[in-house]
Amino acid sequence: MLPWLSSPMLLVALTQQSAQLPPMGNTPQERSSQVVRLEQAKDYKGLAAHARAWIDQHPDDAEAWTSLGVAQFNLHEEAGALESLSKAVTLKPDLKRAWYILGQIHHQRHDQPATMNCYHQLQKLDAGLARHFYRNVLGRW
Repeated sequence: MLPWLSSPMLLVALTQQSAQLPPMGNTPQERSSQVVRLEQAKDYKGLAAHARAWIDQHPDDAEAWTSLGVAQFNLHEEAGALESLSKAVTLKPDLKRAWYILGQIHHQRHDQPATMNCYHQLQKLDAGLARHFYRNVLGRW
């Protein structure tokens, strides 16, 4: 065994780190409730940790990828958010929230064709949300 692996300071640090991670629920409802709590608290680092743990257990769960993308977007990790949210809509194309935030990211990147694609996806899924996107995102062009 490597000597640093048995270091008391490392063990304390790992214990503290794992104690800070939000508990992982066993059911989709428990996981979703934890997401809501973390978002309401604006604990985006905690949300990212929760989402990554969720993805480790369920790598094809579009909601988990959306949660990670939301956290990354709010932590200003634009490239990671773009990747996570793209994965989410690939897995489940009817995720309105993922399309909305993807559109915001593409808009920030001045990628008009990609932004418009997100808008058109929103139009198919939810006309009211598409109008909100039009006023609040596209209206800033």
